[in-house]
Amino acid sequence: MSSRSIISATLFLRFLGFVLGLQALPLCGRRELLVKTLSGVTAIAIASPAFSEEQSLISLESAAAQLRNGDADPLSHRLNYPHPGLRKRASPVISFGSDVETVVDALVRGMETNASTTVQYGIDARIIVLKGVAAPNGSSFVRSNVPITVFCNPTILARSSEDKMVQWREYCLVVANTVIWPEGETPKPETPRSKLSSKTHQALLEVDLLRDLEVEVAAQDITGKPIRISLSGEASRAFQHELDHLNGILIVDHAGLEDLPPGIAFLEEPFHAVRQKKAFERSIYQGNGPLYY
Repeated sequence: MSSRSIISATLFLRFLGFVLGLQALPLCGRRELLVKTLSGVTAIAIASPAFSEEQSLISLESAAAQLRNGDADPLSHRLNYPHPGLRKRASPVISFGSDVETVVDALVRGMETNASTTVQYGIDARIIVLKGVAAPNGSSFVRSNVPITVFCNPTILARSSEDKMVQWREYCLVVANTVIWPEGETPKPETPRSKLSSKTHQALLEVDLLRDLEVEVAAQDITGKPIRISLSGEASRAFQHELDHLNGILIVDHAGLEDLPPGIAFLEEPFHAVRQKKAFERSIYQGNGPLYY
């Protein structure tokens, strides 16, 4: 056996031992180990063309024009996993005015839960809306006696310490617990995500995950005015969930493959290591881009 083969076999056995040991760890321990040790695995996964697969989202301006003209309502349906648009990092809101107000108004009117983003409806804009119990004190406005806060271009400036992270059981309206393949096709990871859909009439997938207890957030309101606010409790959890959406992260990335339904695990397996590391990064603003637009 060549020295290269011996090295490859050794690396494989080490990785196999890592995976087997990982499955036995509790949630907190698994997360800590992944953050510290996945650099080699992610280098392999990130080279896959399918990892960067994207499908065009419509612009904020196009969505607003459709809403005003009545041609179509881009907020009448959500993207459903595994639609590739859900994996796209949303673009910042550059221009504030009637387009932002039109889209946010429609988003608020159609909200079924206490938190939502434009990306879930195929609109390429970094906008989060929190309402009701998820809306922080001093919310942007009140509608039908329900407080509502809008975050445009949100960024996390600081997080509470990692040992204070809170375990939650979350679901997401765009991720059902079953995936449908096109009729007559054999399931395979490289199947274009736009040809697949989740069974939205089935139960939603629920995942146990960790969120920071508190986050300090910088953002802009619908007029472009800067906002700085500290979030805790449900507001913090909901904000982090929606910020994940803006960064192309889904709740499936927070779970181990062994905790996911077989169909979803099958699709995620080739890319799961790098996506999970991204979900666990706990990144904060480092001054390497504009804080406000």
